[in-house]
Amino acid sequence: MKVITETSLSISEMAEQFDISAYTLRYYEKIGLLNVPRNDHQIRYYPDDVCQTVNAIVNYRKAGLTIAEIHHILDNPDHDAELIQTLLDTKATLQKQVADLENTLSFLETKIVYHRNRLK
Repeated sequence: MKVITETSLSISEMAEQFDISAYTLRYYEKIGLLNVPRNDHQIRYYPDDVCQTVNAIVNYRKAGLTIAEIHHILDNPDHDAELIQTLLDTKATLQKQVADLENTLSFLETKIVYHRNRLK
């Protein structure tokens, strides 16, 4: 019998915690990104180590990595030099996106001020 600890979460709790759907969690399991244990009734439960993996997957996806890239990262945790380069490249891409968004926000702020002044 598999014991569900107090720190184990159900699929709905996981979905809520990470703001993803239960379908997405099942998909990640189906394609081999997650190895989710089940209880005696075949109900999935998510212990801490699986929660940490889901957290990594969600953050890698937000950073723009593909499923294939994430799969490679999770399957090759000891390829440090390669992983560092992938993460540095991703970080540089995100920094460029942040800078672009800051420029867009500045433009929008300028336009807001302009149109507010026209209303006076």
